[in-house]
Amino acid sequence: MAEPRGNRRPSGRLLRALAFCLWLFGESQRALSAAAAGNPKEIELLPQAEAQFEEAVDLYRAGQYPEALRLFSETLPSLPAVKKEEALFDIGECYRLLGRSPDALSVYRMLTKSNPKSLFAPAAWFWEGKLLMEREHYGEAIPLLQLALDRGGGETADAARYLLALCDFHVGNEAAGSEELRKVASSSSPYRWEASRLLAVYLEKKGDWAGALRYWRSLATEAKEPSRKWQATARAGWAAMRAGEEKTAEELFRQCLGPDVPEQWRNLAYEGQFEEALAQKRFDEALALLQSHPERFALERKVSLLLRLGNACLQAGEKGIAFQVFDHCLSLNPSGPAIAEAAYGRLVALAGLNQKGVLDETTAFLDRFGASSPYAVRVRFLQAQALSARGRFADSLPIWEELVSQKAAGVPRSSALLGLGRAYFECGRWKEAAETLQRLGAEAPDAPELLQARMTEGAAWDRAGNFAKALEAWKEALDLAPRGSSEREAALEQTALLARQLKETKEMEAAFQALVDEYPKAKLRPLGYLLLGQAELGEKRYGEAEKHLLEAREGEPAQFFGPATNLLVWVAYGEKNLEKMERYLGELEEKAPETAAQLPAALYYWAGLSWAKENRWILAKNALQKVCSRSDAGSYLASAYWELAEIERKLHEWPSAIQCYREFRKLDPKGADNSPVLLGFAEAETGAGDYASAQKHLEQVLLQEPEGRRNAEARMLLGNLYWAQKNYAEAAKTYSTLSLIYQDDEITPRAMEKAASSFARLGDAAQAANWRKRLKERYPDFKPDA
Repeated sequence: MAEPRGNRRPSGRLLRALAFCLWLFGESQRALSAAAAGNPKEIELLPQAEAQFEEAVDLYRAGQYPEALRLFSETLPSLPAVKKEEALFDIGECYRLLGRSPDALSVYRMLTKSNPKSLFAPAAWFWEGKLLMEREHYGEAIPLLQLALDRGGGETADAARYLLALCDFHVGNEAAGSEELRKVASSSSPYRWEASRLLAVYLEKKGDWAGALRYWRSLATEAKEPSRKWQATARAGWAAMRAGEEKTAEELFRQCLGPDVPEQWRNLAYEGQFEEALAQKRFDEALALLQSHPERFALERKVSLLLRLGNACLQAGEKGIAFQVFDHCLSLNPSGPAIAEAAYGRLVALAGLNQKGVLDETTAFLDRFGASSPYAVRVRFLQAQALSARGRFADSLPIWEELVSQKAAGVPRSSALLGLGRAYFECGRWKEAAETLQRLGAEAPDAPELLQARMTEGAAWDRAGNFAKALEAWKEALDLAPRGSSEREAALEQTALLARQLKETKEMEAAFQALVDEYPKAKLRPLGYLLLGQAELGEKRYGEAEKHLLEAREGEPAQFFGPATNLLVWVAYGEKNLEKMERYLGELEEKAPETAAQLPAALYYWAGLSWAKENRWILAKNALQKVCSRSDAGSYLASAYWELAEIERKLHEWPSAIQCYREFRKLDPKGADNSPVLLGFAEAETGAGDYASAQKHLEQVLLQEPEGRRNAEARMLLGNLYWAQKNYAEAAKTYSTLSLIYQDDEITPRAMEKAASSFARLGDAAQAANWRKRLKERYPDFKPDA
């Protein structure tokens, strides 16, 4: 980084000459007076010191720092005040350039403490801050660099702002650091390019890909040096890809593929194209990118990308493409662990395709890579699955036993237990099958195979003659089976039969009743429940209606769920039961949206207002959004937009709130400029960063409401607007004025607290403490918003 002299000689030789002439005139007069008083030595002393000072300056400029340091130090006591400041700064410079940082720091501090208004103070602060930063004392460097920025100018201020940003990042104050970098990046500072680059990297780290894209594209446009230009272009392509701007990413990557682009950035663009295809699950395209132009990637990198692609295909269920990917990877003859991983991936894909060669492939894998391979156990698992799938349970049984006993890593425990249990069952070893499947439930209670395991366990205990345990297993299967599923039907049948055999009458009756209700032969019974419920609803017999409507939709969900739930919504409305309304309306919208669309806007309007009164904002918002989108909203529309705007404002959903306020003002011109509307509108605009429009609306409220609460609310929001803009001076003025002219137990303490915070942000600790003291005295119980 360049070494700015800052205010070393702020007005050039002219200022220095002028200062010297003024000093010389004064010294001449004093010397003549001294001579007249009989002290002729006084005449010669100061001009000699001045000459030594000039000699020291010449030595400093010539880079002879030790000699310059000696002369500056010798002449310093004999120099006048204005010359001492310059000499003292030059002594610090000599120490710094000689690598004597502690001595330089001491001299800079001496200068700034003795005369903080010195012309040399900004440069001294800068170098003091920079030296502290180089010693990783970032917190100490920040206030010094801030002083250099505030009171310096030119290159000193530019460099100070840039280093201040870096220090802020080092102490964890990323918001302040990024803001300073933005100022540097938008200026004509010589550090503008590097600031933009750091901002782009920072925004990538934060996941703000759109922001990173903006800076990378700017850097690419402005860069003169080719490597910088293509680096920025390639990185911009990646940012665009992450931001979801697919076409932009494609164009930027395409620009980087020219022959004049350095290989490093051309390869980064190629890889970006691959990543984009992978993210979009365009697996064929991703494979084609890696297969064409083999010179694009080194072998090791290409193998790594192929492995990623193959595993992504497996996760997406694209077994056919995965097989091609791993097969191509193996054709490249990779070395080390990569070859085993590719061979294993190819085998998994082959197994997923249910190819006959799986068993031969598993044997070949184990022969080639041995039992020490990290994939060996998983290959044995595939081998056991393939044997079971072909009905060769006796052959698969020892493998399953081995996998279960070893609790092998990489093998799903529940799948291994299920495989072993099924193998025991098919081999006629009923008790061992049942006990193994019982273990599955104990060791993996959330396993997706649990339902199948419980059903097989029940059948195994039944064949083993232990009917009590068989009944227990089938009842657990009954709890797990989805309603209406064939598994539930089978579980109900077996539960009923076993309960009858064990003479458990109540259990048997419950199971048969459920079987009849859920799997009736009479298809009209659910329709009867629906019609009965509809009639009871019309008679306002809500409890009975609800019961029958629920029976109707559960008995025949495919046909009657929508109509029955629609009527259940009206049951909830009749009872004014918001809990039921939430449940039934949510179910209807999720499972029968076409039926939900037939509900009138008036019902949603009532539900929205009712939920809003209970501060259930999300439910209220969703309901009112339905009103605003319906053609039958009629007279409810304007009010719905107003209520929706207010809710979204409370939820801080600023853009949506702004749009709703606009729609309300269009629909209700008479109420468009009411103070509550303008206040809400302004708050939303402030939140969205539309400060000019927000200020205009707040000023309109102040004109309409010269006093009173609305006036106070407008002033409070105006302070918030200044705060959002980081204009803490105006914010402090607005909050403190409000605190003095308006007294209210809600608004006034908030204004006082914000006034204190604004003064603190300005660095006015005295005023901040004063306002906190006032707040504590007048409102001792006040707690600021979280």
